[in-house]
Amino acid sequence: MNDNIDKKNPKVSVIVPVYNAGKHLYKCLDTLVNQSLSDIEIILVLDCPTDRSDDVAKSYEKQYNNIKILSNQENLNVGLSRNNGLFHSTGEYVSFADHDDYRQLDMYEEMYTIAKRENADVLFTKEFNVRDSETVSPDLTNSADVKIETGEEFAKKCFISLLSNSQTLPIGVVHTHIYKREFLMQNNIQFVDAKRFAFDDNIFNLQVYDCILKNKGSIYYLPKKYYCYVSHNNNTGNTFAYRKLNNCLNALEEIAKFPERKNDYFPANVLHSAYRQRCVRNLYSSWRYELKKSKIMAFKNLSIIKNYPAVCHFLKIRDKNNGSSIGQLSFSKKCFQRLLRYFYI
Repeated sequence: MNDNIDKKNPKVSVIVPVYNAGKHLYKCLDTLVNQSLSDIEIILVLDCPTDRSDDVAKSYEKQYNNIKILSNQENLNVGLSRNNGLFHSTGEYVSFADHDDYRQLDMYEEMYTIAKRENADVLFTKEFNVRDSETVSPDLTNSADVKIETGEEFAKKCFISLLSNSQTLPIGVVHTHIYKREFLMQNNIQFVDAKRFAFDDNIFNLQVYDCILKNKGSIYYLPKKYYCYVSHNNNTGNTFAYRKLNNCLNALEEIAKFPERKNDYFPANVLHSAYRQRCVRNLYSSWRYELKKSKIMAFKNLSIIKNYPAVCHFLKIRDKNNGSSIGQLSFSKKCFQRLLRYFYI
């Protein structure tokens, strides 16, 4: 039992949508209830599972008084389930986790300690990428000895890297982050519907980093690994429903509002170039996924791009510097970009 939690104001709320997690749910929950940070709220959002994952979650709820269960009336998928959990959270900071992943037992204590000390709006770390049956050795680096990155220039670097989808930092996912709940609420930052939009984590963090820059907020990067992202065939990101072209284009049209909007931090050409690179990278990945199903339909389906005006508008513009200030597209992606310009937009 976790008797030390302040139910009115826990230090961290961890939100976990639960669908058909299978065997992975046990390790996920074990590494949450045994966190070294005792003052933690664990919110399990049951998204109408059909494999009895709900029974597993409820059995843990009976054992640990810091677990809160929410039940969706219909299957909402991960994005809207996270919004449900966020609405009911009470922690000073919030974090989001997937039901098939796990983490080091000191993760939230160390992240909260630094975030609290620095009064950070956002703090993020590195992650382990783990195969299904693989185990990892803990990152024994002393967090006190790690150089923490922060500041406005760092925040700008994060934003452009995420906008262009050329991330070299673990900023494209939410499970490496903790966010000050008040910051998210004040800026009305929420997840999009993952049934309709790909890259829901990306869109969420673009809102976060945009607000950090606009409001002169604070973001910190602790380059130490805590979270273990487990790769297996049933990962949401590996499914066709998540990667299909419509969902990709819906997401890109939503992301287009960031380069379309004027701001004081970046020249327009930098934003436009970054966004074009994201369009090419994301569309190429989605298109290749569709090629595996049907080569004929994959070429035919590209014609729906014409229904997305922002995507077409930005893809028509040519980079004078070829995007060199952000990074180079590979040869195959440059060829794909020409294919789009000459035949589809």
